[in-house]
Amino acid sequence: MAKFSRMKRSSAALICLILVCTLFLVPSASADWPMFGSDPQHSGVGTGSPPLTPTLLWNFTAPIQSYPNVTASFQSSPAVVNGVVYIGCSNGDVYLLNAKTGTQLWSNGVPGNISPAVADGIVVTGSGDGGVAGFDAASGKLLWSFDTGDWGISSPIIANGVVYMASTGTEAYAVNLKKGYEIWSIDVGPTYSSPAFSNGVVYLGSGSGVFAFNATNGDTLWRFITLSYVSSSPSVVNGVVYIPSGDGNLYALNASSGQKIWNYNFGPVGSASSPAVVNGIVYVLLHHEVYAFNGNKLWNSTVNPNPPDLPMGIYSSPSVANGVVCVGVGNRMYALNATNGFILWSYQTEGIIESSPAVVNGIIYFGSTDGTVYALGSVSSTSPLTPIRIIQISLVVFVVVIVAAAIVIIRWNRKAIKAN
Repeated sequence: MAKFSRMKRSSAALICLILVCTLFLVPSASADWPMFGSDPQHSGVGTGSPPLTPTLLWNFTAPIQSYPNVTASFQSSPAVVNGVVYIGCSNGDVYLLNAKTGTQLWSNGVPGNISPAVADGIVVTGSGDGGVAGFDAASGKLLWSFDTGDWGISSPIIANGVVYMASTGTEAYAVNLKKGYEIWSIDVGPTYSSPAFSNGVVYLGSGSGVFAFNATNGDTLWRFITLSYVSSSPSVVNGVVYIPSGDGNLYALNASSGQKIWNYNFGPVGSASSPAVVNGIVYVLLHHEVYAFNGNKLWNSTVNPNPPDLPMGIYSSPSVANGVVCVGVGNRMYALNATNGFILWSYQTEGIIESSPAVVNGIIYFGSTDGTVYALGSVSSTSPLTPIRIIQISLVVFVVVIVAAAIVIIRWNRKAIKAN
């Protein structure tokens, strides 16, 4: 009986070891950036380590325009999901590109520069004429379309199977993701702000205020009045809504009540970009200055002080990953140290970068008005021995060692049984 118990204990230990190895070997989900601002909260947080010295991994230039006399321009911000880059172009197409190589997978004619959102195998994008459409992400097949009746919409977000967006007319909408039917709509006045979603509440900047709606039925929960227009999109992180206003202020509001927690006044210089928020620090771009706040200004850094033909009021919004802030200013993409604002590098394109960068696994994806999509990374981003590959090899070696140990244990048990 003692022999049998000892063998049971050894076998149980072996099974536990194998289970542990199995857990290690289960592949983790690849990092994604499924919509403008990275997630429904618009945190602007990316994954991996952006390069300290950028290498152009690939670029994709839009082919012959779908519409005569329309210049191809990538002003929308990309989404990156399951190794695919989704981005809208002014020439009338939404392009799907292989995230590793830049190879075009398919395109579908949807005029406009609205940043796409991707969830549950469906791509949602909008056009300059106020139309919104849902496509099958694998085939590009049109699944549904929704007409707001206005001349444009903000970048949509997707949360819990619902698409939230606002029109440049007067309405904010909730639309079913799979079928495209309206769930609710509410009059908020003209807006360019993309909604944010957190804990069952939709937040939106519109007119001269910030709204909070019940995500289920569209009921207004609260409104915070500002002294000027609000066109930037809110970020909602850890119960705080961060949003700039045209009155020259960056506001931090209590997400539950709408009460002001703090504000920072830039002066009469217009509205800043939509913010990114990491570890309680807020990063925004205003003209050619990048700022960092935690209630007080931590630093500001001047980038591209004389950008060519910089459109006023149109900004790339910052993205932050592993201590690096990435943002487009004028014709350059910049990387800054998130702690002190020190400029690490810049990369020049032939057009203006209004596209907000998506940072996925350390690779920076963005578009330019030169009609090109860029992927910047480091040499290791394309090396066979990337950190992930090294980990995989290490796990294989680990499993081999465990299996060898298991064989030794089994033989030892057999010898022990025979000896007794």
